Amino acid sequence: SAERPLYWEQYGRLAGEVAVKEAAAQSGSGKESIRSTTFSSMSTTTPARKALQGWAEVAPLVAAKWIEDRNVPIASDVMMLRPLVLGWAVSDLNAATKHLIERTKPATPEFLDALNGLRDFVLIRGFIPGLTDWYNSLPDDENEPNAKAAAFTFVFQRVEGAGMDEGIRFLEGVKNRKLITETVVSRFATQWAAKGKSLEVMKWLLSRPKDEKGNRAGISAVAQVWAGKDAKGFSQWLLENREHESLDQVLLGFVKYLAGRDITEARRWIKEIKSPTLRKEAEDSL
Repeated sequence: SAERPLYWEQYGRLAGEVAVKEAAAQSGSGKESIRSTTFSSMSTTTPARKALQGWAEVAPLVAAKWIEDRNVPIASDVMMLRPLVLGWAVSDLNAATKHLIERTKPATPEFLDALNGLRDFVLIRGFIPGLTDWYNSLPDDENEPNAKAAAFTFVFQRVEGAGMDEGIRFLEGVKNRKLITETVVSRFATQWAAKGKSLEVMKWLLSRPKDEKGNRAGISAVAQVWAGKDAKGFSQWLLENREHESLDQVLLGFVKYLAGRDITEARRWIKEIKSPTLRKEAEDSL
């Protein structure tokens, strides 16, 4: 029942190690193996994990040492990391985050499981601004993958869910520009273009810096979506921006849209593309 997890969490606050061991015994398993579950099904609802989470709320250092000593099978379960840091975060988010990063490699399932737990913990308490601040506080060292790189996708999923403006603000604030790849920008931009925000997201894309080839990520992809979703609005933009420095990228997207609908019209627009490289890409799409 819904009350059981709350019971074990409260029991963990009161009895600590005793509660965790009793919960593990009652669940019929001294160790819940990571190999027997998928990442998507990992949770902290099992009795032992809820008991540990409660214990970590009131005595995080003691609970952490118990996990590190691994004197009993349940303590050596790597998936106990999540309830440990979630409980710890109630009293000290920074310490809980630091413990996670220092004790675990970013590429491991247990790190990502615990990271997801902390992400949602922060989101519930601090909303998007709090989540962004927490993400920005993660270390960004030279190791690959580092904590910030590993957290990027998981955090951005929540941020962009709050709206296009929140997503743009987050992407603009990420200091490590290596994380803001063309794929990330294109996926985000086309998602909002498909929701009817083509003009707004195109304005943002056109405001971004060019890459080493003189192009801007996402423009062709958004143009392709825009032409299909709102032909009138797209045509109006073309008329008003025939001299824009990124027009070739827009036309490339338009040609890709036309490729499956009107080859003759697509070939006509290819002639408008000045860049030899983009013109060839347009021709190859037919």
